[in-house]
Amino acid sequence: MIKVLYLSKNKYITATSLTFSTYILNSSIYIKKLVNITGNQLYMTFSIWIFSFFFSNYILSQSLNIGTPLIKNYTKEQYSGGTQSWDALYGNNDLIYFANNDGLIYFDGKRWSVQPLPNTTILRSLAQGEGSSVYVGGQDELGYFKPDEKGFLAFHSLKEDLPQQHKNLEDIWEMVFINEMLFFRSNHKIFRYQSQTFEVYEDAAAITFLAQHQNQVIFNDLGKGFYTWTDDAPKFLAGSEIFKNIPVVDIIDLSPQQFLILTERNGIYIYKDGVFEVWQTNVYDYLETNRVSSGAVLKNGNIAIGTLVGGLLIFNKDGEAIYKITKENGLQNNSISTICIDNSDNIWLGTYNGIDQIILSDHLNLFFPDGQLEGAVYDVESWNGHLFFGTNNGLYYIEQKNYYHPLEPQDMTLVPGSVGQVWGLDIIDDQLLMAHNDGAFVIGKDFIARKISPTPGAWKFIKLADNKMVVGTYNGIDIYAREKEDWVWERKFEEFGESSRIMVLDQLQNLWISHPYRGVYKIKFNPYFTKIDIRQLSSADGIPTNKRNYVFNVNGNATITNPKGMYSYNATSDKFEMQSIISDRLKAETHVKRLIQHRENIWYISDLGIGQIQLKKNGLEQSSEVIPDPNIGDIFVGGFENLFPLDNDNIFLCTDKGVLYYNKSNIKNDFSIKPKINRVQLLQPKDSLLIANNVALPLTLALQSNENALKFYFTSNYFQNPENVNFSYKLEGTDVNWSEWSKNSSKEYTNLAHGNHKFQLKARTPSGNESEIVTLAFTVMAPWYKSTLAKLTYLILTGLALLALIMIPRRKFNEEKAILKSQQQQTAAEVEKLKNEKLETEIQHKNKELASSTMHLLQKNETLSLLKIQIDKTYNKLNNTEAKKEIKKLISLIDNDLQLEDDWKKFSYHFDQVHREFLERIKKQYPHLTPKDLKLCAYLRMNLSTKEIAPLLNISVRGVEIGRYRLRKKLELDKGVNLNDFMIGF
Repeated sequence: MIKVLYLSKNKYITATSLTFSTYILNSSIYIKKLVNITGNQLYMTFSIWIFSFFFSNYILSQSLNIGTPLIKNYTKEQYSGGTQSWDALYGNNDLIYFANNDGLIYFDGKRWSVQPLPNTTILRSLAQGEGSSVYVGGQDELGYFKPDEKGFLAFHSLKEDLPQQHKNLEDIWEMVFINEMLFFRSNHKIFRYQSQTFEVYEDAAAITFLAQHQNQVIFNDLGKGFYTWTDDAPKFLAGSEIFKNIPVVDIIDLSPQQFLILTERNGIYIYKDGVFEVWQTNVYDYLETNRVSSGAVLKNGNIAIGTLVGGLLIFNKDGEAIYKITKENGLQNNSISTICIDNSDNIWLGTYNGIDQIILSDHLNLFFPDGQLEGAVYDVESWNGHLFFGTNNGLYYIEQKNYYHPLEPQDMTLVPGSVGQVWGLDIIDDQLLMAHNDGAFVIGKDFIARKISPTPGAWKFIKLADNKMVVGTYNGIDIYAREKEDWVWERKFEEFGESSRIMVLDQLQNLWISHPYRGVYKIKFNPYFTKIDIRQLSSADGIPTNKRNYVFNVNGNATITNPKGMYSYNATSDKFEMQSIISDRLKAETHVKRLIQHRENIWYISDLGIGQIQLKKNGLEQSSEVIPDPNIGDIFVGGFENLFPLDNDNIFLCTDKGVLYYNKSNIKNDFSIKPKINRVQLLQPKDSLLIANNVALPLTLALQSNENALKFYFTSNYFQNPENVNFSYKLEGTDVNWSEWSKNSSKEYTNLAHGNHKFQLKARTPSGNESEIVTLAFTVMAPWYKSTLAKLTYLILTGLALLALIMIPRRKFNEEKAILKSQQQQTAAEVEKLKNEKLETEIQHKNKELASSTMHLLQKNETLSLLKIQIDKTYNKLNNTEAKKEIKKLISLIDNDLQLEDDWKKFSYHFDQVHREFLERIKKQYPHLTPKDLKLCAYLRMNLSTKEIAPLLNISVRGVEIGRYRLRKKLELDKGVNLNDFMIGF
């Protein structure tokens, strides 16, 4: 329908028009209406229609200021600081700093830290210094915090450099660091500090602000006006005398030639081209009453103004207030002392009761159609110049406009008769139909709900023909007929009793109904809509599962989604086939729970968030493009996921607690996310922090050998939804591959090997932007027993050990060889001894045999001699010649046998063989020995006794003794030498 357009006094459009698609769908209706309009009415209506036709896309592409941006509250218990924060700063190192009652507080996106001043005083002001240093000013304190190489902040006082007359500082309220100069103010003085030298502007009536404009510093003397001060002495700014006696709280830099001047009670001024003039706003009285305290400009040109008692106002560059944000809609306190803008255009507020973050970068506004009831919202529809919201508490509506004045009431109106559960809204023939827990309702032009169903419980309305529609109910489907302007119930199909909440009509007039836990049904009506043909689909029809199926209409065709994928109906094969145009552009694990086609775009809701697919026709081909959108989390009502595209850019998301309005026209997918390793902690010893979150990389840590268990903490510069940032990491040398993307912001490693390591980290935003890799290098020193010296020692010891392994066995071998040799020698000696003993025994035995033999010979000779004597006597007595002759022969035989000398020669020969040439040796050594002496020596060597020797020598025992005595003298033996032993040992 056509919505009246009008211009405000500030010349901007404040009402919406119908969407272009509405004109296309209902063009015949409007043409018929135009024919019946006459005169000026026709001209005026036609003009509005033409204006709307050409400018509707422009109008509707503008962001609506309905609702309030999302707000995060941080209490003093969360950031562990004081209640009040007086100044805020977004640092060069992507940290948010606050000057707090308890000192310097900073936030890295994950964790809060507090750094008190040395005198534990209140911190009032901050200024970004060189690098990561932060200048701070407080109660009687001045200096700067600067991180060391490991990120630990250290305070450096500048108070000692102050001239003596200025050492008693008051509160330092504002600071500016510019061109290597630090400017700061107390209530009556301006200080400039450079190269350890202070210059002071004093004797001012009062100084209420100090700020930077482009490359210069501006401050006010309440009794005179504005001054600029950079290199030279302070200079008065011409025309600023109009601010004499007007307290100015801040200036907001807009461009090189202009800035805004925020006064506490006298509104806002603009300085442009050297002229001061009032900056027109539509909330002047509100600013005057609630007292301005601070301000900041956003990257998109909007301006945030904080007040002392009225919360925060956000303006566009034309001075129109867009949002009023107070305690009523999310702030912890209406008293705002400082404003800071982060890298993503989010607003940080220091209030009198905590810290608040207003998330503008997601372009999401929250509002509750049912007010303080804050119930779930199931559907949204635009009809008759109004927006309608179906909640679990009833149907609410509000006039549809492009601009909602933030100081005017925005309460929504409850449609009478709609109290209860509103499941859905559908427009058929320009009538708004409401699916309700009590049944089917139609909303009249008077915005009153009238029930049209005979039974309770309706889900969905679908038009079948010019005068027929089908209604999905709790237990089947009903047919309604159009009678004039009313819909009248006709029949219920008793043969089908399934709950029909999810149903669509395709271009072939097939009605598809899906039940998440019962399956999918195809219903065909007869031409009169009096009978139906029901078919329940199975896996044979191309649907792989009967669970969690949802059916939608995409380009007039039935499309089913389930956890296994997306499938489109092929009328030719009468089966469902894998859908490629959409599903190929989604992640494989994505379960799409809702598809909503709006013009050429398809919005989807999945378990991973929301997204938009743009279908573009290129000749006969159709391509698609996925438009990434913020990961808004698990906000939808389970099983009833829904959104309403007002146009291509303005979307209403139905959540379990209110409505989220989302405008994607201002979304820029060029945010450069930067991961940050903000803490490294040793696990042993426990809680030992190696680096803090002010560390600047690259950095190389040197760790002891026992410091091989680490925990890495990391974050990013993505402040709007830090909990939705995904990280991936890898430790070179330990991890083969990068880890899976995860929202975990820490990682532990234990039992790290000694040597060089590199911990690598990357981050990814919810919309898919991936960061560059940051690296922290560290070295785990080898233990003493693995050091180079130890290795050299080990090498030497190993060499010695090897040498020992060689030498010890060799030495042992030699020792054993020596022992064996000794044993062999001993054995040989023993053998030799045994041989000698045996020989000796043999010798003795031989000696005895020789002696016996000798004795036998001697006895024989003696007997023969006696026998010869007797024979001689007999021979002399015989006279017989023959007898004498025979006796003579006998005597001759006896003489032959008595050759004693020959016997001795034989004896001596055999004796020397037994006794190793004894007779030869003793004869050679003692040549004067007689044969008789030699015989005595031989018998003594044979160890014969005197009695045994006597018969051998044919002498008496006394003669043997005399012979022994003579022999001793010849041998010159001492008295102590035994003659027998001498002979045996010779």
